[in-house]
Amino acid sequence: MSAYQTILLVAAMEQESRPLKESLGFRPAATSSRFAVPFSRFETDLGGARLIMSLNGKDRRYGNENVGLEMAALNTYDAIHAYSPDLVINFGTAGAFKDKGAEVGRVFLSKDRFFFHDHRIPLSGYEDYGRGYLPGLDVEAFAQTLSLPTGIVSSGSSLDFTDRDLEEIHRNGATLKEMEAAGIAWSCYLTGTPFFAIKSVTNLVDKTVSSANEFEKNFSLAVESLTSTTRTVLEAIVRGELPGK
Repeated sequence: MSAYQTILLVAAMEQESRPLKESLGFRPAATSSRFAVPFSRFETDLGGARLIMSLNGKDRRYGNENVGLEMAALNTYDAIHAYSPDLVINFGTAGAFKDKGAEVGRVFLSKDRFFFHDHRIPLSGYEDYGRGYLPGLDVEAFAQTLSLPTGIVSSGSSLDFTDRDLEEIHRNGATLKEMEAAGIAWSCYLTGTPFFAIKSVTNLVDKTVSSANEFEKNFSLAVESLTSTTRTVLEAIVRGELPGK
């Protein structure tokens, strides 16, 4: 039996999550919050476990998806209090580095720590705080059983990047660059909830000029890989192949 009977899946974009939602038969979930929040929530059962999917929803001013660290952290914190999950998984897309073994459409599981690469606070005692060093669940052995690569995830608030961002990403030893996982890790750290991420590569940061153009061009391929791998990961977890923390 799996140690994880209630699993919370967090995603930023409807386009990233829709194929998995349809594949596993998610239905709208009952939810309540003290605040007027935009989050969309769904649930299903898999192998005796309850799966909750919580999406960041859309911005009421602009109508776009609520991407970014702030909404990812708030969505996760609110959903943890609503459903008391045994495990949180962030599934989504990311940029990555070819010199770290990445390819477009390749899916990685996160290593056991998460970083910010654009929270720079050059004050005594604040630099490491700004970088995050947020703990994640060690899924290295689990990933090996599924023949999946692992990599450190570094998060920031921009799709593009500066040279200073790249310095921090390399300093953190990151393979993956994206816009939500460290915010989710922060909420999980505060609540003591085990967490890891599943990330499918849309663009190679060290080989392309425009992250935005490559993201749009490769998005469908990346989501296809993300959906099949996330389902494989979830099926393995409910079979009990991921040890309890």
